[in-house]
Amino acid sequence: MNRNKILLALLSFAIALPFKMAGQSNPKCTIKGTVTSQLDYVWLYDMNGTPIDSCAVQNGTFTFICDRNTTSVVTIMPKGKPSRLPLIPEAKEIFVTIGDGPATVTGSPLTNELQELQQWIMKQYNDANEKAGPLRQAGMHEEAQAVMDEMQKTLVDHCKEVYLKHLQDPIGVQAMGFLINAVSKEEFIDLYKKGGDCIHNDADIAGYYESLTM
Repeated sequence: MNRNKILLALLSFAIALPFKMAGQSNPKCTIKGTVTSQLDYVWLYDMNGTPIDSCAVQNGTFTFICDRNTTSVVTIMPKGKPSRLPLIPEAKEIFVTIGDGPATVTGSPLTNELQELQQWIMKQYNDANEKAGPLRQAGMHEEAQAVMDEMQKTLVDHCKEVYLKHLQDPIGVQAMGFLINAVSKEEFIDLYKKGGDCIHNDADIAGYYESLTM
């Protein structure tokens, strides 16, 4: 699995909107942010890249309000900075701290799990490359490939385990995204059928499933 594919998968989420009955309004999630670095403006996007809201940073703080659910992801993007922070708006209040280092999130266990999965995946990739790089330079290409194959197996096994625990939320979408082209046709179809609407509404996952079943 190359670096571009991993980075793309880390940043790619489709939005699965919760069911809404006529006459009912969705409960809201308030995202309260604290900024410890030079930052004057932040944007809130859905993962289709559509702006939901924007907010000026005042006295080092900002606030967003969005629909509360466990089936979608919103993303905070500081103006003028390449960093982005995906959040699952599952709680009444979520607290975010953005500084020069990695952002921290409290009040959203699902977001913390999502961050942990992303960080774990990147660590597996980086550790494997650190081991395989010197082997390639020494001309030991088979040994280098064996390191990368073992990393791929570890990643796939872990993502399957995570997916089966998160069949109804974006963590499952993240995990399933790494299983595209990484497991057999039959296994992918079986895993897909176990997923909920959040999985089935993801364009990449659903598109791959359809390509296997046409």
